[in-house]
Amino acid sequence: MNPFFSIIIPVYNVEAYLRECVDSVLAQRFRDFEIILVNDCTPDASGEICDSYAACDPRVKVVHLSANRGLSEARNAGMAVAQGRYWVFLDSDDYWQGQILGKVYRILQKNPHLEVVRGRFACVEDGSDQQTVYSIAFSSKIRSGLSFMKEMLTKGLEPSAWLYFFAANLYREHDLRFTAGILAEDYDWLPRFLPYVRSLVCLKDIFYIYRTKRPGSLVNAQKAAYRLAQSHATILDALTADILQQPILREYYSASIPLLLTYIGKMDRADRRKWYQKLPQYHYLLQGNSRKAKALKILIAIFGERHYGYPFYLANSLRIRAKHLINSFLGGNFAH
Repeated sequence: MNPFFSIIIPVYNVEAYLRECVDSVLAQRFRDFEIILVNDCTPDASGEICDSYAACDPRVKVVHLSANRGLSEARNAGMAVAQGRYWVFLDSDDYWQGQILGKVYRILQKNPHLEVVRGRFACVEDGSDQQTVYSIAFSSKIRSGLSFMKEMLTKGLEPSAWLYFFAANLYREHDLRFTAGILAEDYDWLPRFLPYVRSLVCLKDIFYIYRTKRPGSLVNAQKAAYRLAQSHATILDALTADILQQPILREYYSASIPLLLTYIGKMDRADRRKWYQKLPQYHYLLQGNSRKAKALKILIAIFGERHYGYPFYLANSLRIRAKHLINSFLGGNFAH
């Protein structure tokens, strides 16, 4: 009999964190699940750790990739062999807290036609146990994926794929593989996933613990800002007319511009100048009436299309710093 849940965990260069990640799933009192560890040709001992878990627990399966393919293709490889009715992703340097599988199972038993259950996350700096909650508490009513996307655009984007427990038939009926070769894989995947969702519910529970400031992680890589900016530009360059005719999706993609500005602000001066010259080709996305679109249009009117980026970056950096100060003052529990 197939398991109820499939937990898909791509593994690469995380031997110091992998056991905490896998153990947080094995600690679930609800037992009807499989763990799929996708060894993305990791250079450390993570592959051996994966095999040791599989040798001790038949619910743990390991897929060994012959070459390093990146997070997107590792997730795709896990989905290709997953047998559960509902799937969820977990990054191998993060972990879960609480008994989330039992709670999601009970919700799905009460609502058998529900396709997606979404939770919340907290951040923990590597080497610390102090949680910081930025994750938004969305409405708990059942609605469609597009309806939820509309609320998300109003309250704030959280495009992380690992927050969603989703029915396997959504993957089988639609092309929901992750796009290879880009870093903003979750941001790209979400607008291809949510429009197909007919019923979704958001939990208030914080179950996912996202590890920040890990040595060697992408966010600490020297060229991460450039690569992330290039990934977002690739996503925008691939947009088609039928996508842009849908107001919700158009507004979603307009959020790429402030994300691009954030990454560009972290580059050196020469790269910043090149990217600021490139940005005007995406300004057509700012035709909506969202708060961010209005703010960006005001900045463009004041500073011009090729010079508004750095003022935005400075203002956004001050806003983020203020939020961190507020969070520190409140003891790590600030939430939207």
